[in-house]
Amino acid sequence: MKKSFFSVPLRTIGSLSCLISTASFASEVTAIKELDLQQYLGTWYEIASFPAIFQAGCSCTKAQYSANNDASVKVLNSCNVNFLGGTPISFTGSARIPDASQNSKLKVRFFGSFEADYWVLALAPDYSYAMVGTPDKRFLWVLSRERTLSNDVLAQLKETAQSQGFDLASLRSTKQTECKE
Repeated sequence: MKKSFFSVPLRTIGSLSCLISTASFASEVTAIKELDLQQYLGTWYEIASFPAIFQAGCSCTKAQYSANNDASVKVLNSCNVNFLGGTPISFTGSARIPDASQNSKLKVRFFGSFEADYWVLALAPDYSYAMVGTPDKRFLWVLSRERTLSNDVLAQLKETAQSQGFDLASLRSTKQTECKE
């Protein structure tokens, strides 16, 4: 059988496009099935995250969640700004659950009417650590009730993130030492 000049390159291109499309679409972001919001409330320390413009220059990042009277959640995010000598700053926002049947998929709001996704992707049975991200895979946070997290747990969370299609090349550890309150 005589091979066409184009048969090998076209087969190669076809295989590559199949691999590319499989890699792009095979991994959907999946939130946990159910969240006990009352147990989730409290203080969470950021262990690692994707860089975000609204967190530029931050260390000692933490979030404090508390219940509002209207069933929404008060969100108080704070950090020490390194380029301001470690000065603590904070931003207050709110979170809500748009669909009670999927209560691990929240919407958060910090500035005006703009809302962003906040999906709980992994959660310890005792609520001691969590991983939160967005369905577009642009944002990812690893959170803990303590300022540290074991390397084993962090590796497990990274594996979960990768299995959902997150590219961890930009995941950065968050400094949680020498924090000013």
